[in-house]
Amino acid sequence: MARWLRKLAVLATAVIFASPLHASEITVVSSAFEEDTPFELKIQLGWVHSWHSARITREHNQTDPETGNLGIVNAAELQYSRTINQIRPTIRAGLYKDLEIFITWPYVFREAQDWDRGTLAGRVQHSTLHNTEGLCASGMVHQDCAEPLLAFTDAMGGNSSYRGGLDNGTLGFRWGVLNEDRHPWSANWVIGASWTFPMQAERAPNVVSHATADPAPVSDRVNRWNFETALSRTAGPLVPFVRFHYTLPRPQLNAFHNCDQASSLADMDLNTSSVDNTCMGLEWTRQGSNLGGMSPAHMGGIEFGTEVVPYVIPEEYVRVAVQLSAGATYVSEGRDFTILSDALQRLTYHDEYAHLYTTIGLRAQPSRYGKLHTLFTFGYDTPHLLTRETIGRDRYYETGEGEPDVITLSYSREDIELDERNPNYDFRWDQVGRRFGAENSMHYTLMIVGEMTF
Repeated sequence: MARWLRKLAVLATAVIFASPLHASEITVVSSAFEEDTPFELKIQLGWVHSWHSARITREHNQTDPETGNLGIVNAAELQYSRTINQIRPTIRAGLYKDLEIFITWPYVFREAQDWDRGTLAGRVQHSTLHNTEGLCASGMVHQDCAEPLLAFTDAMGGNSSYRGGLDNGTLGFRWGVLNEDRHPWSANWVIGASWTFPMQAERAPNVVSHATADPAPVSDRVNRWNFETALSRTAGPLVPFVRFHYTLPRPQLNAFHNCDQASSLADMDLNTSSVDNTCMGLEWTRQGSNLGGMSPAHMGGIEFGTEVVPYVIPEEYVRVAVQLSAGATYVSEGRDFTILSDALQRLTYHDEYAHLYTTIGLRAQPSRYGKLHTLFTFGYDTPHLLTRETIGRDRYYETGEGEPDVITLSYSREDIELDERNPNYDFRWDQVGRRFGAENSMHYTLMIVGEMTF
């Protein structure tokens, strides 16, 4: 027994004092101008397979099957699924001591989305998506509008979308402010910032491919500024860590705008024959304040966990660690590509929600020059609305400009000034009682990354 205790003590001591091995992978930074490492270059190649499923509901005035009362019920309409297969090549280079620059540029082999009604019992026949009432985008009811809300492609009500190609790349840096190797009294503290830059090819919801051989683009023309900080500290065979992150999105001026296909939007001015008048309010377009343009969600969150190190040989740079972690990301409301965008062929304004996830992984380092990371993540999105545009803005109330609206018996939507009308608003799915939502939203991701150090 005493012999095993001595071995455990030796193992714990090795973990604590293993100079390049004891930090959590989340706080490892490439370095340069070190005594034994004048320059460090890491090349990573990762394969990522992710799957997302969700039940898409729609508010509907009907008898609640649970209570038996008449009211607004979130009726199940579609079963959504998406699979993504991609590779992520990454290059990390040390610039100075504990300072690295990196670039990653993913390539998506296939992003496959599917909206299926056949798996939801009774919904094909009784679905509100048939729009048999003839509700038009403008809110009027007319037989000419009595057509399905989604352009289904098969008899069972299924629809699919395929995308692929180069995705947005990321360029950034990470700096190890504190390092256990240099300061034994401290934790490992890393800060970083990066820029996710879009590709020239535009992801447009009105350009959808139903053929795997001819996928549509995936890049969304949105610049994203990412900020992070992480801490880790060795405690025997455990290396607990915590990471905070925030993403600030800024779409390019030429990013997709629903007014690019104005003919599909609601005609809010029945006195004008052209439907394009819905996008004549300059405040909502690219030529003005662009209030109706893409407005991606801000994201921020925390990840925490530990690496359990059951095996390490410091002098040979051998290390095996098991990662156990969990995290939560807040996703703000915004007008963006949602799980309904390709089906409705437009950007939709979604509600805020939280993305919760847990990760288990194996990180193996057989030598100083190579690593292998295998991570599996399970995630869940809290229920949220997918379509919740506002009908417009009261400019007089907000800024004091213009004239106050005087409500009379003859008042109608044509009386709303052009600059006050939201061209994205669609009575078929943005009005309370008809909105779409997402429930039972699950994510599964498998990532395998090989790494070589030079």
